[in-house]
Amino acid sequence: MLHHRTGRGDVMAWSQDNHLPEDRRHTFLKLQPVQGAAFLAVPREKLRMFLTRTQRAVALGSEGEHFDAFEQHLSELRGRPERH
Repeated sequence: MLHHRTGRGDVMAWSQDNHLPEDRRHTFLKLQPVQGAAFLAVPREKLRMFLTRTQRAVALGSEGEHFDAFEQHLSELRGRPERH
């Protein structure tokens, strides 16, 4: 559970609506890479379910083992050859 603002660099996350019923609570995400930015409000329970499924597929700490395949898949989806 997210109890305070967290993150640095490209991604930050926080919650501010703990007084609301659980089904109306959101987690806020700020994505700010080198170019552009995005601010997202995600229903907290849906984010929790997504992260649970993600952790089952890719164990915490093993993300780097999957990154090359992920980049290759994104390149294929965009119809661009992989950059090295």
